[in-house]
Amino acid sequence: MTKIKFLKVQFTDTIQPWEIPAFRGAIIDKVGRAHHWFHNHLDDKQYLYRYPKIQYKCAGQHPMLLCLHEGVEEVHKLFENTNRSLSLHKRNLQMGIHRLDLHEFEMKLLDAPQCYHLYRWIALNEKNYDEYQQITRLADRITFLESKLVANIISFAKSIAWHIPQRFEVYINELSSPRWVKVKDTHMMSFDVSFETKVFLPDYLGLGRKVSLGYGVVKRIKSSNYNKTEQ
Repeated sequence: MTKIKFLKVQFTDTIQPWEIPAFRGAIIDKVGRAHHWFHNHLDDKQYLYRYPKIQYKCAGQHPMLLCLHEGVEEVHKLFENTNRSLSLHKRNLQMGIHRLDLHEFEMKLLDAPQCYHLYRWIALNEKNYDEYQQITRLADRITFLESKLVANIISFAKSIAWHIPQRFEVYINELSSPRWVKVKDTHMMSFDVSFETKVFLPDYLGLGRKVSLGYGVVKRIKSSNYNKTEQ
């Protein structure tokens, strides 16, 4: 049995979704670059290719940190600093706690498929973007994206040492028209999708590329069957 600690810290001041990278940079400056779980870099040149355990998001216009596994303990480095103000685009944010939620989830396959939304999902890298563009039939494009979503879920599971006990399927039920987003001077294709799978996924988990910057946010569709254990 694999359990995961899952901490959401939502702050009082407000930001816009496009300000998430600046929010991330301000947090990193506050805690210091020695604490690599906040940014996944060993130094200016070496990147740590791993699933981000501290993710930066915006929920209801409130900046939010999502921390899981090692990130739950590491985020204490931020709160050790008694000065909670952040400098963001030449304005100061007073980072009082708006909401704090700590859960422990049992990672498992559900008895019945759960339906989820996935927002601003960056599914493709440079190589498989070219593959995707060569596919002409919509049904084949959906099948291609389903395979990428399966890979994203497996990548997350490996990061928390969860071996999914059996093969699972992902079915995309709705696929938005692609939207281009700019990430560090690079334009990337993103999608909003609805999908179903028997894999349990907590709300606000990130899947796909650039999840540390608030892309690929999972939200369950509450009308579906759903089971969880939390503490």
